[in-house]
Amino acid sequence: MAGLACLVATRADQVDGARALYPTGPTSARGSGASPDRTKRVATVYLDKEALRQLQKLAFDEETTIQALLVEGVNNVFASRSLSRIA
Repeated sequence: MAGLACLVATRADQVDGARALYPTGPTSARGSGASPDRTKRVATVYLDKEALRQLQKLAFDEETTIQALLVEGVNNVFASRSLSRIA
């Protein structure tokens, strides 16, 4: 049982560390149950472990968020297909 408690503590530390790296700011709706923007919807992407690590490093290095990088990527896909950059 002590091993499980250690695992839970480690996971909590990782979450706290991620919040420190990617702060949501005082205007964030995270945790309030409300959507940050009622016109936006969630899309999920599954990435290889190394691809996620590289994305996290890029976001950190550019002082931005993974969300912003993913929106940029989606808009680039739209633009490459002559669609409006609306993401």
